[in-house]
Amino acid sequence: MATTNALKRYHLIINTLHQKNASLQEIKEIIYNAFIDINDFTYSTRTFIRDCKGIEDLFGIEIIYNRKEKHYELQENNLNDFNKRYIESYDIINVIQTYEDISKFVLFENRKFLGTATKKLNTILSFIKNRNRIGIIYQQYYEKESTYREIEPYALKEFKQRWYVIANDVTENKIKTFALDRIDDKIVPTNTRFTTNAFNPSSYFDASFGIVKDEGKEAEEIIISCSAFQGKYFKSLPLHKSQKIIVDNEKEFKFSITVQVTYDLLIELLSYGANIKVHSPQSVINELTNHYKNALNQYKIV
Repeated sequence: MATTNALKRYHLIINTLHQKNASLQEIKEIIYNAFIDINDFTYSTRTFIRDCKGIEDLFGIEIIYNRKEKHYELQENNLNDFNKRYIESYDIINVIQTYEDISKFVLFENRKFLGTATKKLNTILSFIKNRNRIGIIYQQYYEKESTYREIEPYALKEFKQRWYVIANDVTENKIKTFALDRIDDKIVPTNTRFTTNAFNPSSYFDASFGIVKDEGKEAEEIIISCSAFQGKYFKSLPLHKSQKIIVDNEKEFKFSITVQVTYDLLIELLSYGANIKVHSPQSVINELTNHYKNALNQYKIV
């Protein structure tokens, strides 16, 4: 229970300071209100200082005191993707635990349960950190039979609610992406270790859309326009990390992304239908046009 309470306090402090700077008294009041059901609950300044140290040790988030303004501040540059995901996940867990029969009020997205895949996260992550080659049984979607592969796991990546491991396929000596839900539960460790000096997970997918990377393709600048209304969505959730705004006014939103043109990207662009227009390159316009023509042919309209 002590550990659970500490984590709850950590989350409250992070979440509070993520929204605004706060004095020690304001933070204490938030903590007190959250633990109001616990008899004789106390929260001292010493405990707060200890919590700040725990937050820094556990999440790498530094909390500093601004003596001039007399409040505490969260170092925003410490909020990496992991920290943000932790805050979001804890918010959801807290909501679920707070209310009974939550299904009456909260409608979660209807999707496949990821349990079989997420159970492998910790196992594979340990092999990544220890740089151990592993043997896996992998079943491709387009193949009837599963195959045994020896891989050197480099990193884990999430895309569209699925988890993947980026690894070197030892047989082909080629970096590939393997979906965790297609890997058999029996992951076999080997006695072989590896190095990843030439591989940088954070930049490997810079020019990719999703988890598809074509080593033989150069990234291309794609210019897209849409209505100002649709543009609000692209501003709040960029299509790609390379997104740059070209025009942003009350009539039009135009932007560019610089990515490899892959099937996954084309499918994403097609999903917006008439809500977007691709201006260049011509090769992407041709690809999209062909897809639209083929779709119309299904209904005998063309």
